[in-house]
Amino acid sequence: MAPVRRTDAEWSCWSTVHGLAELRVHGPLQALSGEEAVRLARLALDTLILGLTAKS
Repeated sequence: MAPVRRTDAEWSCWSTVHGLAELRVHGPLQALSGEEAVRLARLALDTLILGLTAKS
């Protein structure tokens, strides 16, 4: 990850993981199968990583 992208990157990471957990435990993702929840979590994390590591 480019050093310029590292500043405060933990907030984006934390927000993504916390948001997914909240939606899974208390929100509209409660009804998903475990397999589908894992698929969506992987998609969200892959997207986050792609955004954080993209050249700007």
